[in-house]
Amino acid sequence: MTPHVAQVSTRRWILFLSGINLFILQFVMVREFTSILYGEEVVIILVTLAYFLGLSLGYALSDRISPKVFFAFSLISFLLHWSLPVLPRVVTAYLYDIGLNGWGFVLLVLGWALLLSALYSIFLPLFIDEEPRDDGEGLSLPSAYALELSGAVAGIALIFTVGQAGFLYVMLVYLVSLTFILHLLWRNKQVTAALALFVVIYPFDFNGFDFPSTAYLYEKKHGFSKIEVMYSVNSPYQKVEVVRAADARGRMIYLNGLRNFDEQDLEALNVYLAGLPAELQSKNGPIDVLVVGSGTMASVDHVYPYAREVTTVELDGAVAAAGMEFFPDYNHLADKKRWHLEVDDGKHFLMTHDKLYDLVVMDVPSPLVIQEAILHSEEFYRMVKSRLKPDGAIAVQLSGLLQRNDRSPAQISAALLRVYDQVFVVSSSWADRGFAYAGDHLRFDMKDLQAGVNRRERGQATLYSTEQVRDITAGVEPISIDHLNTVLERGWERFVSRYGAKP
Repeated sequence: MTPHVAQVSTRRWILFLSGINLFILQFVMVREFTSILYGEEVVIILVTLAYFLGLSLGYALSDRISPKVFFAFSLISFLLHWSLPVLPRVVTAYLYDIGLNGWGFVLLVLGWALLLSALYSIFLPLFIDEEPRDDGEGLSLPSAYALELSGAVAGIALIFTVGQAGFLYVMLVYLVSLTFILHLLWRNKQVTAALALFVVIYPFDFNGFDFPSTAYLYEKKHGFSKIEVMYSVNSPYQKVEVVRAADARGRMIYLNGLRNFDEQDLEALNVYLAGLPAELQSKNGPIDVLVVGSGTMASVDHVYPYAREVTTVELDGAVAAAGMEFFPDYNHLADKKRWHLEVDDGKHFLMTHDKLYDLVVMDVPSPLVIQEAILHSEEFYRMVKSRLKPDGAIAVQLSGLLQRNDRSPAQISAALLRVYDQVFVVSSSWADRGFAYAGDHLRFDMKDLQAGVNRRERGQATLYSTEQVRDITAGVEPISIDHLNTVLERGWERFVSRYGAKP
């Protein structure tokens, strides 16, 4: 290493800034590389594992490479960081375009992620003094770790503050910090000036290529002929994108690279998830409705004619903003005076509010990650029950058609049966999925449900009574806090089948 790194004050600054950057880098990697590989829990784990393997690789190399080699590696690494998030998208789209989309592609993406984090662990271990120094100063392992940890805390704060202004500003903070780190390491004015120039032009590069590179990725990887990117935000919780296809699918919401809804889904989904149960529960007059999750906010429009008041609870403000801004012709929120939005975690909202509801609509994604699976769990359904009136109901989409197996529809139905005395299920070919309506004293029976389905279904629908649902799900382990393995099992099956292997 170079002589100036011996200065304790310099090392302290580098450790603190590296703590900031390591957290921001993990945030960026999980968002971008997970979206590229599709954001199931398995993918999040693999990308995170690549991040930490990169740290291990750097640590293994820290006392084995010469300053000259490390100098070259640090400059190459800077360019790789500077290319985020555009270059990984472009490379992915190109590889898909030429048919290289199997396991080799996966290893390339994970290897790329690994190299990004390796930079920091090459030099950080060398800053720790194993023995006391003659001048009485030094940097022990606990002190170094505390500095890096304090930087990580600052990185978290930056994500939640600077990140509100946009992903560009998070990357600018990251690149400025990385430039300063490399300046402190090498004290090379020419190199620092060159790196600073790259930082200055980064906003122009980002603004010019962010949406086009995203569109290119969707066209080549997702198979669309032409895509318009309308919205792309890296929130503290996930990557939220709204894109518009030239075909009948129209506008679509993607969360971490996974399609949440498209315009073809919206009518059938919301008829069964929101409109039908709201009508059936309102036979005695207007009802109070809680919608957990938002997406396009179209479910609000379907329950509103039957509602006294509608409350939507959405954890991610970026998702709510996307629904309100880009799907007004589906949600018609502008003229809904009896609706309001709460940006809050659904679990926290249920625990901290006393109001009882006639209907709770679970407008949430399929259980492909842990946090979403918890919203389909037995424990969460008990929490919902505590906020239902005695004859209230919960409406849930089952993420598929109910069958005699241990897949998500059966596991979700089994969880509902653990909590509620009545569970009715409609499997709709029009919606291409099943829907469950549960409660202890539902205000409708199977005849009412059949009549409601007959008025709406555009294909074929099969109805299941509580007894039939119990028979179909016999022996199925419900989703619960202690049984979330379905997330990893289903995610792994999707992952290996997607990249050319059989589960």
